[in-house]
Amino acid sequence: MYQVLIADDEILDLEGMCQFIPWTDLGLEVTGTVNNGFEAMEVFENRHVDILVTDVHMPGMSGMELARKALHLHPDLKLIFVSGYQDFAYVKEALSLQAYSYVLKPMDDHELITVLQKITNELNEKHLCDEFDFAFSQAAIKSIEYHLIGKRSAHINEQHPDIYRMTADAKALILDKPLDRLVSCLLAGDRVMVLQEMEDLLSAVRNDNRKSQLHFIVLYLLIRIDNYVSTHLNYPVGFIPLSEMEVEQIKSHHSKSGLICWLAEHLLNLFDMDNHPRFKQKKHAKVIGQVIQYMEEHLHLNVTLREVADELSFSPNYLGAIFKEETGKSYNEYIIALRMEKARTLLQDPKIKVYEVADRVGYRYMPYFSRQFKETYGMTPIEYRRKA
Repeated sequence: MYQVLIADDEILDLEGMCQFIPWTDLGLEVTGTVNNGFEAMEVFENRHVDILVTDVHMPGMSGMELARKALHLHPDLKLIFVSGYQDFAYVKEALSLQAYSYVLKPMDDHELITVLQKITNELNEKHLCDEFDFAFSQAAIKSIEYHLIGKRSAHINEQHPDIYRMTADAKALILDKPLDRLVSCLLAGDRVMVLQEMEDLLSAVRNDNRKSQLHFIVLYLLIRIDNYVSTHLNYPVGFIPLSEMEVEQIKSHHSKSGLICWLAEHLLNLFDMDNHPRFKQKKHAKVIGQVIQYMEEHLHLNVTLREVADELSFSPNYLGAIFKEETGKSYNEYIIALRMEKARTLLQDPKIKVYEVADRVGYRYMPYFSRQFKETYGMTPIEYRRKA
């Protein structure tokens, strides 16, 4: 249930809202009722709140001031203002805070219920999109694994029927479309024609498709192109890089046009052999390989750049500079990425406790590990384990 906080210095109005609004039927729970903004802020600092219903006029801290402070703590908070005054200045300020409604007292219960229903519908849609987004990421990795290794470790499509439908839609939309012209344009480096071919290939994809479905179709197209160049041009399987990094890049685009532009640039860079990460000659590839190997073997320890430099007989400044030049990431950024990837893999094994996962990837302080994991994947280790 979504959590609601009600703030109103008028006791009768407060009790009326609690008593006459069917909160449970709306999928809502009143997590607190307070008479002033200061008490409301205490609730915000200690509990999660999805919706704030607040009177505009309260002693000490107005409802507007409370809303601004609360939004600073919880940017996704949904706001409803109630007031006995139809003051244009207050209405204007409420609009600037993107409030859902400005309800006048004496309150019409039906009006407040209608607004609450609109908010819960939006929250439900966002929750569903988040679930789809997570399911897409899981299905994407399994699809890549199947393509590159030929082995499926989990039947993700069976676990997520909507993802199964996405896969079927992707195949139906682009499976039979030939790739010859697209690949020829990529080999020629013809940006204009590549964009045109992309438009044609994805012409059947609608702009109003669910984002995760659109993302899956693009991923499926990348897999098809990799299959094509390995079959027809004898390129190695994996010429088109397919990993979590590519999945995240796909997910960062929310429109068909944005995805087409990214896809065209991404493929043109790959087909320019001088820029392809697999074929580009790197001056320090051997040294960087040794650094990464040392990092991977010592993830459970707090290994610093200085220690690695000493081990390989380099100065830390020089090693740090060539590492950034070759990988595009600093030493610290790279080792955090390695640790988070290892942690994500370990969390999929329910026999390993979360604190043991943290210890195995070099974190002794659980809150720091949890914060780092959430910054990387958008959820805590415990939330990830539940979904995985």
